[in-house]
Amino acid sequence: SLASMAAMKQELNDGGDNGSVRSTKEQWAHEGTGSEKHWIVWENLTQAVHGKGSLQKSILNHACGYCSSGSAPNEGLLAVLGPSGGGKTTLLTVLAGHALANADATLMLDGVAYTSDTPSRIGFVPQHDPLFSMLTVRETLELRGRLRGLSTAVSAQRSAELMSELELTSVSTSRVGEEGSLTKRGISGG
Repeated sequence: SLASMAAMKQELNDGGDNGSVRSTKEQWAHEGTGSEKHWIVWENLTQAVHGKGSLQKSILNHACGYCSSGSAPNEGLLAVLGPSGGGKTTLLTVLAGHALANADATLMLDGVAYTSDTPSRIGFVPQHDPLFSMLTVRETLELRGRLRGLSTAVSAQRSAELMSELELTSVSTSRVGEEGSLTKRGISGG
């Protein structure tokens, strides 16, 4: 329940020292950096996907959880582990606000229910690189610039600057990767 999630948050925040609960934004801030800590709570999250035919396969069943940013003990990195098709990406997509949760689910960011603004405040790294393996490094960067509305000339200039800054000029004509090939390596060398 939300009460148990709140109790878990309190326990994590207490850290076993004096039993006080950090409850204000200032107390959640990293000392000296000005960056705030954030936390997400989810409860009763259920999601299904369309299976074969008209059958639906339930991949999240009343999932509950809590995570927070930061580097103190019991805070920070969140790893979601599970088998293929187990709902890991679905969970992260819903938590990031990029898919709708079921009507009776509770999703909160920093103690406030999700709003239409929430997706702009949460993100995660996708499991697949959004790169085309058949393009070169230069082509990839220039395509990204063009897709973001830059002119061909500006995209080429910024791509050259970025490759220089990242020391990628020597591999600018190398393909990003050869998907499905064990003999042709991309720029990572792997």
